[in-house]
Amino acid sequence: MSAQTDLEKRIEKERQRVASLRSEVERAEAFMQGLQEALTMLPKEKEARQGKSKVKSKVKSKLRSGSDIEKVYNLLLQKTSPMHLSEILIGIGKEDTKANRMSFAGSLGRYVRNGKIFTRPGPNLFSLKQLVDTKTKMPLELPKEFGT
Repeated sequence: MSAQTDLEKRIEKERQRVASLRSEVERAEAFMQGLQEALTMLPKEKEARQGKSKVKSKVKSKLRSGSDIEKVYNLLLQKTSPMHLSEILIGIGKEDTKANRMSFAGSLGRYVRNGKIFTRPGPNLFSLKQLVDTKTKMPLELPKEFGT
């Protein structure tokens, strides 16, 4: 065998190896792209892995500081159980009037309809989404006054 044919065979062997490696890289990139698409389908908030304080800070950043809705959020977080709208109004220092009940029911209802922050486990009862199991509509924790 001449040196020229030997080199040609080696070149051809290396071309095949390069083609094989390119094919492997293309498969790996396609797999990686599929994983990235799957990642975009997952919910952005990872509440299951986060502690209450992280969830609380995320929610508080969505509510305007000092607003009545933030006061409701803090009251429900402290209470840890669903509260009637009248109790909520009294708890945040508002009068329990029909106009206030309608106003707060509408405001809280918007959050409930959008699936954000608040839930409505019953008529005129409101709770925090992070405190209520969305499937059973039951509190995740027992109220502090339970058993007293």
